[in-house]
Amino acid sequence: MKNSQANNPNILAKAIVKWRIALQQSALSTPPLRQRSANQFRGWLALFSVALITSATSTRAQTVNPATALAESTLKAVVTMPDHTITNGVTLTPDAKRIFMVIQRQDGQDALPEVAEYANGALVPFPNAAFSQYHAGDDASNKFVHVNAVRFGPDGTLWAVDVGHGIGEQNTITHAAKLIGFDLATGTVTHAFYFDSVIHKNSFVDDVRFAGEYAYLTDAGRPGLIVLHLTDGAMYRALDKDPSTTALRPVFAAGHAAITDKGGLFYFHADQLEVTPDGKTLYFEPASGPVSAIDLPYLNDAALSDAERATHVSEHAEIGSTGGSAIDAQGNMYATDVNRGGIVKILPNGKVIPLLSDPKLLHWADALWITADGTMWIPVPQLDRTPGLHDGTSAVRFPVMIYTTKIDVGPSPIDHQ
Repeated sequence: MKNSQANNPNILAKAIVKWRIALQQSALSTPPLRQRSANQFRGWLALFSVALITSATSTRAQTVNPATALAESTLKAVVTMPDHTITNGVTLTPDAKRIFMVIQRQDGQDALPEVAEYANGALVPFPNAAFSQYHAGDDASNKFVHVNAVRFGPDGTLWAVDVGHGIGEQNTITHAAKLIGFDLATGTVTHAFYFDSVIHKNSFVDDVRFAGEYAYLTDAGRPGLIVLHLTDGAMYRALDKDPSTTALRPVFAAGHAAITDKGGLFYFHADQLEVTPDGKTLYFEPASGPVSAIDLPYLNDAALSDAERATHVSEHAEIGSTGGSAIDAQGNMYATDVNRGGIVKILPNGKVIPLLSDPKLLHWADALWITADGTMWIPVPQLDRTPGLHDGTSAVRFPVMIYTTKIDVGPSPIDHQ
C-alpha cells in the first residue's frame, strides 16, 4: 500500500520547511554580514538543500551568544489584558500614570480599538472609537487601518505607526500607511505623514524612532529604512534591500521556526531600531538579527546613494530572533529573545549579555518601554501562537500579560521623557 503521506502536498511542504530550517540554523557560522549578500545566501540554500534532505533528521533551536548562566526572573505582572485581547506594544506618560497600547485585533475583533488607553482594567479607544473603524471605501487619512506601534516621542506627542494592512496583505489603500501624531490633552491630530510615495505593495512600515528633526522607520516587508524630515515632511528610502535590512534567516520562537498561515517560514525584514542617546548612531535589525549600526549623517544626507551608505554600515551585535527593543540613558540596548524566552542587554561596545530569562512567562515578549524610574515594561503577545505565525491556527494562552522588571536606569532622553 502506498504511503498516504507521500501524496499529501501539505505534509510534503512541511517536510521541505524542516529541511530549510536545518540550513537556516547553520547560518550563524557564516562570515560576517558585510561579507555576504542575500543573493549569496539564497544561492547556498538552493545548492545544499538536496544534501540536507538526507542528513537533517532533527533540528536544534537557533542559539546566539550563549551564556553560562541567566539572571533569575524578576518579573512583576502589572496588566492582565481583558477579553481575549492582544497587545504587542505599550507606552506610558512620563509620570507613568497613564498607559497606552496598540491592540492586535484578531478575526472577529473588528469592534476593538487599534489604539487604546488601559484604565481601570478596561480598554478606552484613543482618540475615539470611530478612529479605529475603517471600512472599505473610507478615507484612510483620518482613520487607523492596522497600527503596529504606538509610543510617546521626546516632546510628549503620542505617535502611532499605521502599517495600512495586515501581515501577508499588500498596500492598496491611499494614505493607509502613515505616521500620526496626537496631542494627548485634546486627542487631536497634530502631525500626519503619509508614506504612499516611499512604500511598495509588499511594504510593512513597522516602527519609528526620533532624533532631532528626523524620524526613522523600518520597513519589514520590503527591506529598507524610511527617513522622514519632520519639519517639511520630506521622506525617502535608505539601505533598500541591503543585507543589513534584509532577513537572511527566518524567525525562531521557543525553539521552533515560526510558520506562517500559508505554511512557509517567516522572514521579517528591518524591524527593531534604536537611536543612541547622543543622537549620533542608529541601531537597526531584521527580526532575526543581527543588529547593524550606521552614523546618522549618512542617513540624513538625502543625496547619498545607497551604495555609499552601505559602506558606512557595520555589524554591531549578533543576536537571534527578536520581538522588540528599547535603549536606556547609558546607551545600552535591550532586545527580547523570543527563541529562548528572555531579554538580552547589548552594551555600547556590542557585547551581548543576558538580562533575564523566563521562557514560561516571556513567550514572545515584544516592544519594550522604559520609564523614568528605571522600570522596563514588557508586553507578551505570544505572536508565534497567533494564526498568522502558527500555521493558520491559534494557540494563544489567554490572558495576555504585561510584566515589568527593574533595570535601574531611565530611558534615553532623546527617545522619550
